[in-house]
Amino acid sequence: MTARTEGIQELALPDLERRTANAIRYGTVLAVDLANARVRIKSGEIETAWLPWSTGRASAAKRRWDPPEVGEQVVVLSPTGDMRQGLVLTGVFQQSAGAPSANANKDTTVYGDGTVIEYDRASHTLLADLGPTKITADRTKLVLECNGSKIELDAAGIRFTATRIDLN
Repeated sequence: MTARTEGIQELALPDLERRTANAIRYGTVLAVDLANARVRIKSGEIETAWLPWSTGRASAAKRRWDPPEVGEQVVVLSPTGDMRQGLVLTGVFQQSAGAPSANANKDTTVYGDGTVIEYDRASHTLLADLGPTKITADRTKLVLECNGSKIELDAAGIRFTATRIDLN
């Protein structure tokens, strides 16, 4: 090797190490730009540029909007090791926000205000639980509950339960 090629290798090795270390990094959301669907991430001492985040669907036929929040744990994928070209993967459970269910048959979303939207494919039951207001549906009935009043609809008919019922 000549002195010239040794110098190139010495320069290339730190860059290769940096790129390898940056290929996959855990971090937390530092800031969110909702209008442009971009986030900035903090990973160790590194703060990224504005990066796109992955979402469940992003086509003309079907799109899903569920933006990350400041403080949420994420993974940044940078295939070339250049974090300026990274993609943010959301959905990493953390100690402060663990899994909302341990049931493999349930698709569950829990919102910060306590609202739960859940579908159980084993029982074919859909639930929207907003605290004192609940909507439950399966293949045979629909139940609406609100502050102690209740409406049940099924093949047998419609039943009302309430302290007062007004029919017009």
